Amino acid sequence: MQKSIFINWPLGRSNDLLLREYQTALCLEIERDSSYFKQPIETLYLAAPRANGVGIKCLLDTSGTLIKTVTFAEHPEYSLEIGQIPLLESEVAAWQHAGINRVVIQYNEDSLVHIEQLRKNVDTITRYIKNISVDLYTACANTISIVSALPITHISLYTVTDFSSAKKIIEDAGFVSYEWQHFARNGFASRHALNYWNHGSYKGFGSGACSFDGECRTKNSDAIQDYLDRIQRNQLPYSYEERLSAQEIYFEKIMMGLRKPQGVCKQLISPETKERMDDLILNGFLIDRGETVGYTDRGFLVENEILTQIIN
Repeated sequence: MQKSIFINWPLGRSNDLLLREYQTALCLEIERDSSYFKQPIETLYLAAPRANGVGIKCLLDTSGTLIKTVTFAEHPEYSLEIGQIPLLESEVAAWQHAGINRVVIQYNEDSLVHIEQLRKNVDTITRYIKNISVDLYTACANTISIVSALPITHISLYTVTDFSSAKKIIEDAGFVSYEWQHFARNGFASRHALNYWNHGSYKGFGSGACSFDGECRTKNSDAIQDYLDRIQRNQLPYSYEERLSAQEIYFEKIMMGLRKPQGVCKQLISPETKERMDDLILNGFLIDRGETVGYTDRGFLVENEILTQIIN
């Protein structure tokens, strides 16, 4: 069942011609894949972390093609990811009018200036949209404390030096982990992120966007001009295509299941994998919760090494 759509807008302050060319290509790609959408879509994620106001407007205009092409489920999650750009109230009002009900702010430059801009942006957004997530890519403990106290509903934690301390700060502020790097207030876990971690299907549009139907994974060309040329020539824009074996699908489900606090269901684990996990449980890297197995804090910090032991 198709559940999620991801649209990538990798352009920054580009000229108007390129913006329109890219928007046209997105609409063509969506229209050509209309037969792919057989079930109502539950989540739509629009990623525009480098875009200014004009670029975001072009991206939102593309949603008109989606509305004509795709059937959405009742009460879909409709996310817009932005960067650290100053926001106008009129822009955010337009986002709400376009159907955006969740905003994700990338925070990847940490300074007093940037934290103050983040405060202003959150204040502006909350006047229209209450569901706000902050993706922390670079942040000191003080910044994490400040962000956790903002009127936001979700935090994603990436590339932080002292992960355990950062996790404690966020959880002490009332957020609950539903995947090792994702924290949400009650009722605000990202449905789009959960679809990924539950190994659900998704369709990506735009340069660099990935898709997965449960067995086959594809990625569109990262090179914007190559993506545009392929769409114009009515070619598939893929730069990568991989059909997963049953064994690869199995290990992906194990890998993603371990990342969730509740762990992976033991019924999914083969006897051979269970034997390897038993050693990791004895050494304090995994924890047996009865019906599931998951990471300990210590285990998550060496996730790659653990997966290597489980898979090889």
